[in-house]
Amino acid sequence: MRPSALKDVEQDLRSDEVLLEYVLDEPNSFCIAIARKGAHAYVLSGGRGEIEQSVQKFREEIHEKGSAAAPSKHLYDLLVAPIPEVRSATRIVIAPDGVLNLLPFEALRDSQGQYLLTSYIISYAPSGTTLDVLRRTKGQQPPRPLLALGDVVYENQGGAGRKLPSPTSMRGKIERGIADYSGMALHDLPQTRKEVEEIGKIVGPGSVLLLGKDATESAFKKEPLDQFQVLHLAVHGFADAQFPERSALVLGADPKSGDDGLLQVREIIRLRLNAELTTLSACDTGVGKLQGQEGISNLVEAFLVAGSRSVVASLWSADDTFASALMERFYQHLADSQDASSALRHAKLDLLKEYGDQMSPFYWAAFTAIGETSQPVGIRQQ
Repeated sequence: MRPSALKDVEQDLRSDEVLLEYVLDEPNSFCIAIARKGAHAYVLSGGRGEIEQSVQKFREEIHEKGSAAAPSKHLYDLLVAPIPEVRSATRIVIAPDGVLNLLPFEALRDSQGQYLLTSYIISYAPSGTTLDVLRRTKGQQPPRPLLALGDVVYENQGGAGRKLPSPTSMRGKIERGIADYSGMALHDLPQTRKEVEEIGKIVGPGSVLLLGKDATESAFKKEPLDQFQVLHLAVHGFADAQFPERSALVLGADPKSGDDGLLQVREIIRLRLNAELTTLSACDTGVGKLQGQEGISNLVEAFLVAGSRSVVASLWSADDTFASALMERFYQHLADSQDASSALRHAKLDLLKEYGDQMSPFYWAAFTAIGETSQPVGIRQQ
């Protein structure tokens, strides 16, 4: 992809928006802040090593369902506080580098100890060039509103778990709410049926729901995928950080068709999509092989390459119950004509209001919005 001209990226941005493109290096890292009025490069006090250690500490505390208050404040001081353009913005687009691909910036705490979520609408893009291409490429709106898949019949479906590549680390486990490991039978995800049915009710007529025994890889592929505005997949996911092309969503197997149920990156990039939004309501779907300044190679990238303008994906294993609660609220806000990043922000704020702001970011911060997320998706409340 040819790099976009800086002036084109500037013109793409809203007046209240800033794009922060990071470069991790030693002894210092850098951030290029791009707004409608121009761009500035800033030298950050932290080097790659310090930032990587801080992100690792943050994720370790989050995985233990802690608050991660100290590392989140430190990361804010390193990455956000030095950028003056942030103070006059209401929307921030993050173009991360390296380990920053694994960091939800909305869970960082500012100098007052408040989550950035409370003050900003935050989204992500692989790069300024990718954002420029997505914002300038607008096809005809698909005629059908939603294709959603969930409640996959995993148990006793023919050993799909044994077909997954063995993980090289604990991060390679299969999980949405229940811990599953490669080679073991996958547990069903009972909350996903209700999740998909509730989303179907919100979106209304014209929606196609693939549930239970119908939620197979072959059934998904048989649908006219380029005719749907929104794709929603509530399934198990597998992220292979070493061999990203083997990362997969685990759908139902259909022995008659020959499909094994593993919708892998190499298959996804060959799909023809025209979706405004693809939601990967699974675990670790935003995790992949870190490629330095070239971004991250994973399931998100595959769906963007296939033609989806935006993707919502997770940075760690999602709790089944809270993932469903978040998704239902997310689609309610989408149906109120909010754009994807605003709808996701308000869904997270809804959970914090309902369960208390002391709730660990583990339960609400995993899902992030990537790509062109600044325009309403087009679904309407029924």
